[in-house]
Order: sequence, then structure tokens, then C-alpha cells
Amino acid sequence: MVSSLPSLPSVLGTDPSSCILDAFRIAIAKRVSDALPPLTLEQAYTGVDYGKKGVDFTVALPRFRLPGKPDELAKKVITDFQPDDFVSSITHDKQFLHFQLNTSSLISEVLNQIHTLTYDSPTRKPSYGTNTSGAGKKLVIEYSFPNIAKSFHVGHLRSTIIGAFLDNFYKACGWEVISFNYLGDWGIQFGMITTGFEKYGSQEELEKDAIKHLYDVYVKVSKDADSDPNVKIEAAKWFKRMEDGDETALVNWRVWREMSVKKYTEEYERLNVSFNVYTGESEVGKEWQDRALPAQQKSK
Repeated sequence: MVSSLPSLPSVLGTDPSSCILDAFRIAIAKRVSDALPPLTLEQAYTGVDYGKKGVDFTVALPRFRLPGKPDELAKKVITDFQPDDFVSSITHDKQFLHFQLNTSSLISEVLNQIHTLTYDSPTRKPSYGTNTSGAGKKLVIEYSFPNIAKSFHVGHLRSTIIGAFLDNFYKACGWEVISFNYLGDWGIQFGMITTGFEKYGSQEELEKDAIKHLYDVYVKVSKDADSDPNVKIEAAKWFKRMEDGDETALVNWRVWREMSVKKYTEEYERLNVSFNVYTGESEVGKEWQDRALPAQQKSK
């Protein structure tokens, strides 16, 4: 639907087609600039601020540094005022002019704009509330980062909600956003799980719910380790083989990682969250650690 409001002059940096309040601000600025020459429309627009004390917009007359007292300037703006599609009333309060918008027009135009930019946008994607202030800029956001073989819990949920909000916010502002999920997918605990899986593992349970089953295995083998020191020794041997790139030691870990990511992806879909990249500790090999260590020591 096309706006039913009267046409207005354009002001650089505004876009009434995506933010209808720009149109109401321009209408107020035009009224003020027409009444107070040589004030330009652009100058007047910068002085139209969102109102306080229950009013919609406020103009502080002294900011324009025009000749004459604020009462005299206010009188020029208010004289012959008639309510229109944009403004229903103007109130003079000392050095300020308070503008109350035409509520019927405002509600109609806001709803019209929400519908148009949600269902009939040129891109065929919902675009209400978006802008291009971040066009040409790129941002990497890393968030959520659960641990493989452990259930998604409230600590991950908090990070996920905050990260997804920032992801959507920057995208709405025109940024190119790359979302990273840096998984806890490496460490001695996988040596423990490998050791425990030989005793407690079940392929059927693994396929049913990989994360739950692997966590159950980890709990059981950890309990064994409390009474048998050899369990941790065996786990350390397994993880050493993984670090050395032994394929026979890595084959199960790769399957468990893939199954865990699949399960997490399903849970993220329920939250309407997605990631461009799933990475993790396992991808930061010794080569990268050797590069990072001198830089870290240098920064101290």
C-alpha cells in the first residue's frame, strides 16, 4: 500500500519509505523553517528531537541561534497553526515547542509500512526495521560454543541468545556477518570417552542420542577412574595418539563430533539460530599454537 500522507521535500540522510517517523519529523521541520527564515529545512530537521514528558517531538528554539527571543520565535511558528495529517497540536513551553502527532495518521502509516516491508518488499524478504548503515563492513561474531559430547545447557543458551541478537542486529544494519561456533571438541576428556566407550558404549544408543550417550559414558568411566588410576593413564594414551594424528584413534572421535554437531544443529533450529562456520579447538593445531605463543608473550 502507498502512503496516503501529503508529499514532502526530501532531507539528506532520511528515508520515510523505511522509517515513517522521518516523514513526521520532516513535516515538523518544514513548518518551523517556513515560519523562521532564514532557517533551512535541513537545519530545522536537526533540531527536531524525540519528545519527553509525554510529547512526540520537541524543538529547542535557542539551538538555532536566530535573532529574537524564544517567545517571539514560538509565536511565529504557532500563529495560524491548523492541525493536519502530521501534527495535531503544538504547545509552547518556555524555550521549547512540543509537537503532538496526528495519532490516526501515525498508527495507519506505521501498520501500512510494517505490512509492506514485511510482505511486499522489493527483495521479497522481510525488511522492516533494516537500514544500510553498515554497508561494506564485515563482522565476525563467535558465540554459543558448547562442548562436544555434553548436553546444551543454560550457560550456552545465554551466549546463544546474546550472540544471535547481535548477529541479527548487525545484519539488519547492512553488515556482512560471519557467525562462528567454536566448539569444545578437543582435550583429554575424549581420551576418557574413548576408553569408556570400549566398556560402556552402544552403537544403538549412540545413534539414538549421541550427546546423551557419550555423556553417560563419560560419567561412568570417570567414576571408574576415581577407583582405578589406570583408567586415566589409558585415556592419556588415547589422547596422545589423537594429538599425533593416529587415524585409528581419531576415527571414532570424528564420528562423535559429526553426530554431536548434527544434534546441536537441530536444537539451534528450534531457536531459529544458524551458523556460517562450525570450528573448534581441534582445528588449532601445534603449528598455530607455536605461532600464537610468541605473540602472546610479546604482548605481556
